[in-house]
Amino acid sequence: MKCNPTIRTWAARVRSSFLSSRDAFFASLHLELPLNLVVASLLMSIVSFLFLSAFAPRGLANADAALYAQQIEGLNINDRTIHIGYYLLGIPFTRISPFDVDFSLNLMNALFGALCVGLVPLIAYTLTGRLIPSIAASVALATHCLFVYHSAFAEVYVPQLFFFLLTAQLILRDRPIGAGLAFGCAFLATPSTILAAPFVALLRPRWRSMSFFALSFLALVGAVLFPHVHDFLLEERGLLKAVSAGIGPTGAIKKEFADLMGFSLFLVFVAAGLIRLALRPDRRLFGAALVCLWLFPFVLGEKWADVPVQLPLYAALAATAGVGLAAWADFPWRRAVALGTAVAIFGLGMAVSGTKSYLYVSSVSAQIDSYRTNVHIIAEAAKPGYVVVGRWSRGIVFEHYLFRRANTGVWINSDWIDGIAGKR
Repeated sequence: MKCNPTIRTWAARVRSSFLSSRDAFFASLHLELPLNLVVASLLMSIVSFLFLSAFAPRGLANADAALYAQQIEGLNINDRTIHIGYYLLGIPFTRISPFDVDFSLNLMNALFGALCVGLVPLIAYTLTGRLIPSIAASVALATHCLFVYHSAFAEVYVPQLFFFLLTAQLILRDRPIGAGLAFGCAFLATPSTILAAPFVALLRPRWRSMSFFALSFLALVGAVLFPHVHDFLLEERGLLKAVSAGIGPTGAIKKEFADLMGFSLFLVFVAAGLIRLALRPDRRLFGAALVCLWLFPFVLGEKWADVPVQLPLYAALAATAGVGLAAWADFPWRRAVALGTAVAIFGLGMAVSGTKSYLYVSSVSAQIDSYRTNVHIIAEAAKPGYVVVGRWSRGIVFEHYLFRRANTGVWINSDWIDGIAGKR
């Protein structure tokens, strides 16, 4: 069957436009990272770790963290292998740390959060070639409430985010093998990473690069998961056993709108960055990649209210804020006024967003430690043969503090009593 000439012409134009945008994007990247940028990124990471670790509690935030801690403490990588990458990170870290496992895992998340803050300026500089806007972009992430929350408490999402950002930086620098390995580490931490694959592919849309990327990714994931394929796919929390909690499109939109508001006044620079990405031919490829980074997780991954599936998007938007700041600095009219306005908005945004985030996280951290203390008080005061009634997450954590294991029979799930057990 012959192809319609109009369709053929249209397809040729689309291909030509894509190749032109791709080549312009590659040519515009700033691959030589100056020493002062690297030093500034390192300092941002150190300062961020000091702040984040200060808010890390001695206890654990939820039941998942308790189950992870029990497996890491018992050197068990054979159960719940859906997050095996997190266990492989946690086992050596908790052995090196002088603190107990629970606190050590919180500190590990703080460390990975700090490393994320240090990576954002490198990505922003690769896109802009501007030092100050790139460094400022890291502040947009470091003060975002969702990011701060998950950086202070043990969970899989911030280690995943670090390896995702490392993937983005390596693929921008055309290091596909390293990028594939980093993406594999992110996937092993939590499989929702695979939803970011279209984003990565658009950052380096060449067959050779993507072939090396895919092969290194598959080699790492295959080597780690080969002994655990059945558990990874079919056991208690296997990939194919995942249940849909179904918050629905409306709930997903409300959730993501609230998360975007975590940028506070930095949204001004995010919007400016998105506009520049849309207007400049040498930046449209990155803009298209951002659309994919939002769309695929929104449609396929936005199922649970407490899972930050869009955290990689928000980190990428923080880098985009650096693009927006660079665009603001290039404003052709009344440049002094524009720069003064940008500085004022940036300072106010940092104060508002940072204060809100750290006050909220410190409050939650205090509640976690208070519950940890009260668990031991209740256990000491209770009579032999006591039974505790509580929500699933609280009950698992209660057992963890007292027995360092789950399913002890000392608590009844109130979700089961209320008829909502099994619906997460």
